[in-house]
Amino acid sequence: MNDSAELQKLIDICHQNLKNTYDAKKYIIGERGISKEMCLKYKLGFFPKNISKLCQYVSREFLEKAGLIDYDGLSEYSDHYPVVFPIYDEYGIPVGLSCRSLLSDDERRVLGIPKYKNTRYKKTMYLFGFNLAREHILLNQDVFVVEGNFDQVSMFSAGIKNTVASCGTAFGKTHLIKLSRYTDKITILFDGDDAGIKSSMKIYEKFVNNGLKLRFAKLPKIYKDPG
Repeated sequence: MNDSAELQKLIDICHQNLKNTYDAKKYIIGERGISKEMCLKYKLGFFPKNISKLCQYVSREFLEKAGLIDYDGLSEYSDHYPVVFPIYDEYGIPVGLSCRSLLSDDERRVLGIPKYKNTRYKKTMYLFGFNLAREHILLNQDVFVVEGNFDQVSMFSAGIKNTVASCGTAFGKTHLIKLSRYTDKITILFDGDDAGIKSSMKIYEKFVNNGLKLRFAKLPKIYKDPG
């Protein structure tokens, strides 16, 4: 079985696991307002706690290679990053996972861990939700670029389906080139905090004179992010 097939199998296992995990459903559906339909469309999941059992279905070699478990069979994902966002390329081939912690900001600060952890894939090469947004980008001849996975899902759910998100990394040249194959109108809609504004300014300074219709939308101050 090749890596893409193994990864898709893992995605399916995590998605099935989500249906049986109260905490994950409470957070994703209850707190974040993501519908069951969207959970299915995006194959959102919950990373298994039992790594030994997981290795009965997905090879240990693949899990180690992807950085999902270490050589001792321990997993930061099962311990701290259970909420699973599958990452696909624009053609629907799985390339990695972006996983979110359910711990509070204070708990993560004490442990010294970030909010998200990603498997080993080239984040500068991919955009979250691109596989679902591609046809809508072509139809609208415009694309919105947001920062977070939840922002992209929320935008898509609200009918703004020509939206993609950067995969936990800065919006870069490869992202720009990929999107420019589908439209010359790119709208940056980052978070409304200082970090989001600074990131938008960096994109402006780097790419404004490239022949594309690069636009920047600013959120009203009462909103933290597009989600």
